[in-house]
Amino acid sequence: MTVTSGDQVYYESSACEGFDPGSGTLLLSRDYAWKGALTWNGRRHEGCAPLDSDGNGETDAASAGVYQILIALNKEAVAEKLVLELR
Repeated sequence: MTVTSGDQVYYESSACEGFDPGSGTLLLSRDYAWKGALTWNGRRHEGCAPLDSDGNGETDAASAGVYQILIALNKEAVAEKLVLELR
């Protein structure tokens, strides 16, 4: 899962150490859907590490704006890009 706003990447799960796209492999028959949850905590990350740009000990929160969420497997989109607006 990748969360972006403009050209800024806020979170990219594949950048996390130990990321193994095969660890949660789902083998589905044709026309079978998977329902599950993917989460983003609304915080900025650099790679997989929480970003604290001002050094105050708190991870930077995403500000109000429009964010795009891309779900991909092996860098290939598996769903339409979602748009999220934070107010």
